[in-house]
Amino acid sequence: MVFRPLISAIAVLASAFTSPIAAETENAGSIIAGQAYDFLNTIGVCLHIQHGQDPHKIAPLLKYTGIRNVRDAADGNYDMSGLLYLHKEAGVKIVIGPGSGVGDRDLEATVAMARDLHREGALLAIEGPNEPNNFGGLTYRDIPGGKDLSWHPVAEFQRDLYAIIKADHELKSYPVYSISEAGAQTDNCVLQFLKIPEDTETLMDPGTEYADFANCHNYMYHPGWPGAPHDNQVWNAADPASSCRADGLYVNFGSG
Repeated sequence: MVFRPLISAIAVLASAFTSPIAAETENAGSIIAGQAYDFLNTIGVCLHIQHGQDPHKIAPLLKYTGIRNVRDAADGNYDMSGLLYLHKEAGVKIVIGPGSGVGDRDLEATVAMARDLHREGALLAIEGPNEPNNFGGLTYRDIPGGKDLSWHPVAEFQRDLYAIIKADHELKSYPVYSISEAGAQTDNCVLQFLKIPEDTETLMDPGTEYADFANCHNYMYHPGWPGAPHDNQVWNAADPASSCRADGLYVNFGSG
């Protein structure tokens, strides 16, 4: 999840689900209807095409529901043919990242993968490494990090990914999302910031830029909130306050 799409989704939901009765009893001029097209643009789903899901089976589902935004991760598979098939058949655009257990080779491979999607009009955004607190952590410049180790290699990988994307003439206009699970850091690399403020004493230099948007996994279904379904389940997963029942914005990025 990233901040700006969440805000847009809330705004559209508020208008889309306003009842006709409310419109009649209140000042009708203050209620603006939302278009279904705009509402669908606020919805995205995670896929695992790179893990072997059949794009030929997924494409009809995306077309039927009208979902246009999807997220996947390479996890070592940089063949974009399946995702490009989804783009061609269902018109979706893709948020893509290197995935889990990232190593040195994944930096340039991620950039090349993003270019492949961009050249076909299929790219939506580039995401940083997935959950460096899990799946073997991350190794960068032959130094392991993440999990219970220092997150300095994670921070350097994300910094360099951002810098390369923003210096690339084909990709520089695309948003870069931060790593997921930034709140799991073991040391003071402040991956919670998009850009580290000046006069900040951290393991990374002030002014270091990581991303354009904060990114976390606000699971609608989560072990921290058993017994689903619940009322307002989606909102409670996305709530930026501390009441979020999953690994939300507050847990990963603080209250600022």
